[in-house]
Amino acid sequence: MTSKTFKEKLEEKGMASTRSASLVRAIDQLHSSVGAMDRSNLSLMWNEYSGLMEVLAEYARHSRCLNTFEDYKPYEESGV
Repeated sequence: MTSKTFKEKLEEKGMASTRSASLVRAIDQLHSSVGAMDRSNLSLMWNEYSGLMEVLAEYARHSRCLNTFEDYKPYEESGV
């Protein structure tokens, strides 16, 4: 977990607080939906929507108890 919330991090990077609040609510809802997926669907999400899953993983890193779902990330060989 990082010391700042995801919302604080977005605002630190220049996002308006009016936009960060609604974005964080949407990401939280999406994280909950993905959290209900089984292993097969989590793997599919990482394979087909890796950018989205990276956002969810970053969001989770700013919390003490959220899953980053990185256990389902495809294995990447070094040098490939």
